[in-house]
Amino acid sequence: MVDANQKWDVKEAIDWMKELTDFNLLWIEEPTSPDDILGHAVISK
Repeated sequence: MVDANQKWDVKEAIDWMKELTDFNLLWIEEPTSPDDILGHAVISK
């Protein structure tokens, strides 16, 4: 697990997820603001 503590924007979150792929993380917590529903939708794809 990684907790980004809402620090990334959507592009940063996607870039970091690609970089962290080798670690087989189960989830990344709070990559962006929890209010950024559209951003979370983009990240989840």
